[in-house]
Formats: sequence, C-alpha cells, structure tokens
Amino acid sequence: MTTIKDVARIADVAPSTVSNALAGKPCVKPKTCERIKKIAAELHYTPNIIAASMVTKNTDIIGIFFYNFTKVNYATYFDFISGVTQESGKKNMRVMLYADISQSQLHRRIISNREPIDGAIVFCPQEDDYRISELAEVEIPMIMVGKIADECTSYCDVNNVEITYNVVKNLLGLGHRKILLFNSKKNWLITHDRWEGYGKAFREYGLEPDDALHINTRIDAALDKANFLSIPESAYTAVVTESADIAELVYEREASKGRRVGEFVSLAMLGIDDRFKFLKPKLTSVTVDYKDLGSIAVRQLNLIPREKSRQKKEIVIGNYKIEFTESCSVNAGR
Repeated sequence: MTTIKDVARIADVAPSTVSNALAGKPCVKPKTCERIKKIAAELHYTPNIIAASMVTKNTDIIGIFFYNFTKVNYATYFDFISGVTQESGKKNMRVMLYADISQSQLHRRIISNREPIDGAIVFCPQEDDYRISELAEVEIPMIMVGKIADECTSYCDVNNVEITYNVVKNLLGLGHRKILLFNSKKNWLITHDRWEGYGKAFREYGLEPDDALHINTRIDAALDKANFLSIPESAYTAVVTESADIAELVYEREASKGRRVGEFVSLAMLGIDDRFKFLKPKLTSVTVDYKDLGSIAVRQLNLIPREKSRQKKEIVIGNYKIEFTESCSVNAGR
C-alpha cells in the first residue's frame, strides 16, 4: 500500500508538504503542488486522514457547537450549517457537529484530544459558557455566533439591539405603550441585547420599560405557554416574541375569540417560521441570513492564529430584514 512517505520520497519533499499540497493549502507553491498531485495519482495514493493529521498536527476539522438543538431551531441551524459546509469545503476542511454537548462530554471527547479539531464555532454563547472556557483552556481557536463581552474573542452576529429597537419603536409609533416582550433564556447574551433595544425605544418616547412585561423562555413549550397565558390580556396591547410557539398561540387565541391578530393584540416575531406563511394577517417578522453568517464564521475562524498573543478581536455584523405587516396595527385604545 502506498504511503505519504512514498509520495514524499519520489517528489523529494517532506511528508508534511505532501499533506498540505493534497489539502490545497496555499503554503505550497503551485508547481510543487501540481507535481505532488500527479505523483500521488500515479501511485494511487489515498490520504489517511488520521496519519496526515499526525504529520501536519492539523485535522482540517471545524467543530460546530450548538445549544438547544430542538425542532424549533432546525430551519435556522440548517441554513447556518449549509453556509459553514459550503465555505469550509472551499478550504478543503470538514465539519463535525456537536449538539447540546455536556461539559463532561466536551472534556472527554475534545479536550482529551480523542476528537481533535482545528477550530470551533460556538453558536449562541451564554454567560459563564463552559464550551468557551473548556475550548480556551486548550487554546482551540474559536468564533462565536452571537455577541460576547469578552475582550479578545471574535464573533459574528446580527445587531439584535437594533432589531428589537426598530420593532418596538414601530409599535410605539402605532400608539402601543403596554408591549409584552417574550424573550429568550435569561442567561443568553442575546436576551440582554433585546432588552436593551426594547428599553432604548421606550426611552426615546420618554417612557421607562416595565420589567413586569419582560418574560424569559424556559425552553419548554408547555411551561412557556402556561406562563404566557397567566398574564391578563389587559396587561398588554402588543406582543414581541422570539418564540414561534408563543406567536402561534396568539393567533389561535385571537381566532377562538373571533378576532384577527392586529385588531385587539398586535404581534411581532423576532425571527421567522414557515408555519406562518399562510396565516392571515401575515406576521411581522425578522429574517436573518444564517447561511451568510455560517460563511462569515468560517472565514473569520480561518484568520485566527492558534497563539492567543496574536489574536485580535474581530466583530462582523450580518444582514437582516424586518417585514412590517398588518399584524402590527394602531392601538385600539384599550
């Protein structure tokens, strides 16, 4: 069986050069790369991934670390993974997916080097996130998808402060003052951004946001619905939610009372979901280009050196679009 050493000997280069050439790394001169590929083809050499990683000290594997991998997020994650795989494919890199990995699993599988990766994309960072601390401990380069307060960790995200501010400002302009914000988990950094945007819009109108109208999800559909329904309808005239389940509940409840969304209660979703495509009125929603964010994350990760001392924090803001519809209408005056 032909080995990488056989190819290297005939090409008169180091095995690591053969590995880099076959992986399409730019560090190998084009003529040398072409010659190595020709020799490898003539010898019917097939790279051994594990052996190659031992020579180059690289695995060419990117790990994606998702949190809350539920059916609610499948569409978002599918688009993001599509962007990551397409961009990593251009760099001859492979992708490994880690969904809801526990700290003990992370330590056993990644930190102990059983499943070595060259870089990590951490989706939805949280306060005191063990994924970040564990990966940083072994100096694995990381990109966050979501805002992070750390002074040296790079991230890509959309401007969630701005998104929520614009949605809430629209409702305030329509005369709403009692706006319920059904936000994400309390310890998620995106949650703080949304609350900041909510407060910014209120203060521009000379008002202070009401903490009683700020609810956090428990990542449990039954509990979230019960929590939402426990709030008297008289307490709010509009709902802004990141949860498709809550948005669907508002449609169902309004229909059961012979009303359309927007007549008695206005509704806006900080996201988008296919289940609302054919509902009337069309839902005010936010579309984020997660495929583009996936591509951005890989490009950012490729620029980060393993040595912390050389790392410079980079922030890239992705694209989003808000579509305002009749689900947000003038306050009826209740």
